[in-house]
Amino acid sequence: MNQLNVYYRALLKYREHTLKDRDCISDRGAITKVNTESDKIVLERNICTVDTDWIEAIEVGLEFIDKAIKEERQFIRSNGEVIPIEKVKNVSKASVEHLARHSNLITREVEGEDLIPDQLYTVEKLNDYAVYENRFLYMLLCYLRDFITLRYNKILELSNTYKGSMTMDKTVKLPKQTLEYKVSLREERREDKYLRKNNKSKDIIDRIDLILKAVLAFIACPLMKLVAKAPMLKPPITRTNVLKMNNNFKQAMALYSFIVAYDKPGYTVEKQITELNPFRDDLADEMAESVLMASFLTYEYGLGIKNALKQEYEEEEKKRKEAEYQRFLEKLDTVRRRVAASGETPEEYIMMLEKHIRILEGRCADLVETQKELSETKKALLEEKERNEALTKELEDVTLALENLRIEYAEEVQRLLREHDEAVRLLKESHEQEINDINSRHKEEIDTINAEHKEEVDTLNAQHNAYVEELNTAHENEVSSLNQKYSIYITTLKDAHEKDIASLNEAHKAEREAYISNCNAEIARLTEITEQQRVQNENERNAYVHNMTEMQKAQERERIAYTAERQKLLSEIEQLTSEKRLANANIYLLKDQRGDGSQDFTSAMSFNELEHTFNAFKEFYKRQWKLAKKSIRNELLRPQDNKETEEDRGTGEQ
Repeated sequence: MNQLNVYYRALLKYREHTLKDRDCISDRGAITKVNTESDKIVLERNICTVDTDWIEAIEVGLEFIDKAIKEERQFIRSNGEVIPIEKVKNVSKASVEHLARHSNLITREVEGEDLIPDQLYTVEKLNDYAVYENRFLYMLLCYLRDFITLRYNKILELSNTYKGSMTMDKTVKLPKQTLEYKVSLREERREDKYLRKNNKSKDIIDRIDLILKAVLAFIACPLMKLVAKAPMLKPPITRTNVLKMNNNFKQAMALYSFIVAYDKPGYTVEKQITELNPFRDDLADEMAESVLMASFLTYEYGLGIKNALKQEYEEEEKKRKEAEYQRFLEKLDTVRRRVAASGETPEEYIMMLEKHIRILEGRCADLVETQKELSETKKALLEEKERNEALTKELEDVTLALENLRIEYAEEVQRLLREHDEAVRLLKESHEQEINDINSRHKEEIDTINAEHKEEVDTLNAQHNAYVEELNTAHENEVSSLNQKYSIYITTLKDAHEKDIASLNEAHKAEREAYISNCNAEIARLTEITEQQRVQNENERNAYVHNMTEMQKAQERERIAYTAERQKLLSEIEQLTSEKRLANANIYLLKDQRGDGSQDFTSAMSFNELEHTFNAFKEFYKRQWKLAKKSIRNELLRPQDNKETEEDRGTGEQ
């Protein structure tokens, strides 16, 4: 079945559902009536008329070429050589004549015996078919092959090429729908079988094809294969006596002169354009189907309702099949009652019907042979025929019921297989969705924790920097204030001291020195207080840094614990994936044993999944084999250990 038949059948099947639907008829009618002047189909064809002069000339010339090839013209080439007598196979007249002229080849003489030369002249005759005339025939055939092939391919290309275009531009307003539809289609098909079949020049094209095959057959004949090994002739051609006088070669030379001088294409082409505007009623109605189908596909995939439509369709099909099944059960019950009324089993009932049919056929044959009794038994024959038809109808009903049962059973099996495959697919999708959800939640938790950790670190760093800056600022302000305060105080003390010194005399020198000593002690005490305050601030800052370091270590421990938990979760996911693949391997094995060919692992993704399943099964096999070896080793070693223990016990008793 070719592609056009497939599309035609699909269109008929599609139209079975839409042709008589009231809403579809209304929508198609609205579409076909809108903007009909824009509906156009243009068909372009080439009408190729082939000239017959060159075809007839070649057909006539090929007859003489055939005769010329059958002549197998050749010449005999002789190669003479003096060889040792031991290698001589044939002795000819030329050998004796050469020996008579060259007696030096006889170097010894034996008395009473024939003369035996040491060397002898032998002649080897070879047939050479590469004569000039045969080479001319080969060149002519090659010219004919190219001459015919060029025109034949061009004629086929022009005659069997289809070019078509279609344009539509419609805006339709339906009660609850508005459609704007524009389409422009251009198509070209080469080597179209319908054009080739209905070509008016088909007979001439077949003649050209036959001529071309004949030329190729001549080129492939044994003589031409031998001649092809020799260098091909090049024009101009020397007219030898054979080419002038031999009629076959003379006609071949005439054909050569014809094709060399032929400078026309050998055909004429006329373009035929057919235009359909507006569309016919049936064409417009079918074109409207394409508009509605495009609208439906846009609506279906635009809203993503393919699964919902599929579910509704399956529910409707299920109801329809259930109704058909109920009707079938009613027919089956009717047949069953008829069989029960006969008192026989269904097989016996069918055999009785077949036997009855054979009896009736025999009686009909007897009636044909006994034409004289036809008038007397006509009424009985009609009644018997009616009963026969009734029985045949009942048999057809039983056969149909059995066939429907078989079809229903096959459909039920297919439905169960589809439900099983769907359950496996849903399980796989749910498992994959669960894994994806776990990975998504895990990723979101990691992102959330990282974001919170980053925000906490940034906040703590900002607080720490602000606190340190605040401490530094406060420390600097306090130091500056103390310095200013103490500078003013010292300046005041110095001024007062200088005044006291100025007012005191030399007699109060000791008191002045004591006073200066007290001032210096006060300054040292204040300096020590300032240093203690600075050390305290430094200790507080170090304690804060230590607390921050401990907090970061705690966060790092939490991160390590979370990573370990994540690794554990990934290990569990990997274990679940391995168990799932082992289950898939079991399912694939069961399906393969059952002969289910629905599994297809040719795609890269499917084959990779199958390979992962196989690797998981190998790991499972290795683990089980280790356990089996351990169990076997224990079973083999246990009796020996018991025996050794009993022997040791016996030795101890002795």
